[in-house]
Amino acid sequence: MKVITSCCSRFHIFDQASQLYLHKKLYKIIHCGLKSKAKKMGIPIEMQESNVFIALMNYFSNKLPLFFSDIINHSTSVMADNFIKKRIKKKNISEIDIFIGLSSFCLNSFKYLSKKKVIKILDHGSLHPLYERDIIKQECKKISIDPKHFIAPDWQVKRIVDEINESDFIMLLSEKAKESFINYGVDKNKIFVNHCGVDTNLFKYQSLKKFENFTFLYCGQISPRKGVHKLIDAFNNINIKNSRLIIIGPFSLSKEYNRLIRNKSLGKNISFFGSVKQNNLSKIFSRAHVFVLPSLADGFGLVTTQALSANMKVLISKNAGSSEIIPNNVDIGYEFDINNLNELQNKMVELFFNYDHQNHMIDNSYIQNLNWKNYGNRLNSFLSEIKKK
Repeated sequence: MKVITSCCSRFHIFDQASQLYLHKKLYKIIHCGLKSKAKKMGIPIEMQESNVFIALMNYFSNKLPLFFSDIINHSTSVMADNFIKKRIKKKNISEIDIFIGLSSFCLNSFKYLSKKKVIKILDHGSLHPLYERDIIKQECKKISIDPKHFIAPDWQVKRIVDEINESDFIMLLSEKAKESFINYGVDKNKIFVNHCGVDTNLFKYQSLKKFENFTFLYCGQISPRKGVHKLIDAFNNINIKNSRLIIIGPFSLSKEYNRLIRNKSLGKNISFFGSVKQNNLSKIFSRAHVFVLPSLADGFGLVTTQALSANMKVLISKNAGSSEIIPNNVDIGYEFDINNLNELQNKMVELFFNYDHQNHMIDNSYIQNLNWKNYGNRLNSFLSEIKKK
């Protein structure tokens, strides 16, 4: 079996390609990143084709005002898709069994392959785009924030919906995401769920976390969809002495929402670290006690497995797909209803008072079960099964 996988940004696709290579199924990875980064993850240079220019466009577009950012993002989606399609067309199609395309960047490639004997798989990391957009609009209305900076533009939603329709199968990261797709009319037999893995070598197991301040931590975008405003409210309400909240991630382009977040944080023991590179992220994780993911809509939440790997207890919103891997106990953590602030506050207080600073250790076998190797084994079984059909 020979598989081509592709992406514009990295997301989890380099990890996916690495596993395909280990299972001797990778034919090529076509991407818009640095070949050297993929090589560090075990993907040989000769198995890569890339276009760094498109990735640079995508990176800088997110720093521009919304109008210009939207135009450039649309352009990069089409450019990346056309680049991938062009590379596929140069291959001997009879040698390719399966093509995996990351959502927003594979519509034209799918259309080209529609009359070929190639299985087309859409890899989508979020909930159904229409469901996610509705959730964001509802929350922005509640907090009187203009949703324009947070919802996917119409062109992107339409593009993903068209990719869903063109695909033979869809890979999602959680049962929560699967449910959202089924609710929008997608055949459940078309969907394969495979939870993300974690690099346990990067996010190393820290056995002792005894510091002056008990630290709650959030990592991700600062946006209404991620529920950061709700987490800050919960932290302020519990008012635990010698505790702090660290928020890692970039502020949005919405001055309204950024002002709301900063006003809620004034005079409180809340620190904003901005964007942090993965290597430095693991160091911060090693000094925190409880990770909180307060998402209102999240396909998975890769940072959950990273936090667990770093021996942090976790509190995960039921609206996030990664809540499915949480056993709901005081030793590892809980899921909670993000629309019930009292429940989140009670869980934060419980984990604070029941934290064993001398002996806290998450079962290492539980952590190892979350690694990329197991993700790769599940993916390999799925690909072998659909190829037989």
